[in-house]
Amino acid sequence: MSKDFIPHQDAAFYKWAQTFIVYVGTYQQRFSIPSEPLSVVTNLYLAFETAFIAYQDANHGKIDVLKKNETRDALIKGLRPFIKSYLMFNPAVTDADKESMGLPLYDNTRTPIPPPSTIPELEIETPMIRLVSVHFKDFGSKRRGKPKGVHGIELRWGMSDTAPLVVE
Repeated sequence: MSKDFIPHQDAAFYKWAQTFIVYVGTYQQRFSIPSEPLSVVTNLYLAFETAFIAYQDANHGKIDVLKKNETRDALIKGLRPFIKSYLMFNPAVTDADKESMGLPLYDNTRTPIPPPSTIPELEIETPMIRLVSVHFKDFGSKRRGKPKGVHGIELRWGMSDTAPLVVE
């Protein structure tokens, strides 16, 4: 994932988590989420909420900061598998639902990959016995590197008593 959907700032995270828990709790039946995993995530949220409110006090100490950080980390650790298991690939959860919960929207259609625009060339080196080094480069180029649009190669290597047949 390129950008994490979970807010980094504590206040933004608190608002996001609060909205998320309320939304999921409201639509639990429609999303067919079992009550046990939801109660686990809700309890993690409540522990974070308590620690966050104590942290908001002007006279908070190191213990309050530590508790807020620990409960936040525990909540995130519980939320990620919950979201992946019950929400991201659930057909009952629409894109509008995901947007309301602050979850990322993914494109459902595959993007075709065009064929390479140049012909890849290989440099094969055998610096020592049983070692084969293969290097990609653009056809006619002096610089090594996999050409754009090239996924990879399949190289089969073996030793036999007879020479391989050359197919033209």
